[in-house]
Amino acid sequence: MEQKYFKLFANCIPVKGASRSIICDLQRRDYQLIPNSLFDLLMSFPLFTITELIDAYGENERETLIEYVSFLEEHEFGGWLNDHSAFQPLDLTWFKPSEITNSIIDWNKDSDFEFEPIFNELNDLNCQYLQLRFFDHFKKVRLEELLTSLDRSSILSIEIFFHDSLEFTTNDFQRLLRRFPRITRLIVHSAKENRYFNDPEHFLDLIALNYTTQKITDEAHCGEVHSGYFSCNIDHFTEAKQFNTCLNKKISIDKKGQICNCPSMTQKFGKIGDATLNATLINEEFTTKWSTNKDQIETCKDCEFRYICSDCRAYTEGNLPLSKPAKCNYDPYKGEWN
Repeated sequence: MEQKYFKLFANCIPVKGASRSIICDLQRRDYQLIPNSLFDLLMSFPLFTITELIDAYGENERETLIEYVSFLEEHEFGGWLNDHSAFQPLDLTWFKPSEITNSIIDWNKDSDFEFEPIFNELNDLNCQYLQLRFFDHFKKVRLEELLTSLDRSSILSIEIFFHDSLEFTTNDFQRLLRRFPRITRLIVHSAKENRYFNDPEHFLDLIALNYTTQKITDEAHCGEVHSGYFSCNIDHFTEAKQFNTCLNKKISIDKKGQICNCPSMTQKFGKIGDATLNATLINEEFTTKWSTNKDQIETCKDCEFRYICSDCRAYTEGNLPLSKPAKCNYDPYKGEWN
């Protein structure tokens, strides 16, 4: 009888950390923690039989080895194969044809720029994801005008941070979500209480309306890093291996109308209207930050979550360009969140 060998599926990729590892299931968009000893086994034996493992590790390790294989089978991270040549590795190259994929635009009551010309420039750059952050009260009619102007744009997803206002009721916000399906998340900040709404009746159960008591008055709220922001999918994973998942192909406008990589970053590249987004992209000082990936960042490079995690280069420990995010409370050397 032909002997079968165990092999991880191509979409299940182990990532080693300082104290423990994970297996990222990029198809199911999930991950599981594993000991570093299992990671080392999988690297040493990308294809194996139980007999081969016991021969290599010794009879005393039989129980542990069988436990490891049972774990891999239980989570469907791999399978027993007759012909393993049919299962080729994934191409982990990340590529997007858009010059810009995402953008942030901040606004407060002192902002003196118009949104529509910025939207037109973003559309010309084929931007797909837009975050609008309103730090002060904003008129209902004007918000609807802005969202209407994006109806025929390249923008596929709009996330809105909106200051709570008596002008808007919960029903108003829910109607807004139904009218403008490009809105994927609407966070109402400075609210009286924390509330969370889904709308399964209208098939909007994936579109969250969140009220938070947090007062978001400027860009300083940004930069938080925690497990709730993990993205275990092939697009994020491959981008993280090559680029900075926060800044790559991003261009932003701060509340003063200044062009920047991120509104929280101190370096600015001219005021919108005087400078164009397209011209900014030619500046190497602007684009060089895109390629700072987690394998270059202190502490992050030893973290098992580095390819599914977010990042922040605006707020870093010691304000150093390659130090870990200041607002990350995870210690990969202890495997603990503080």
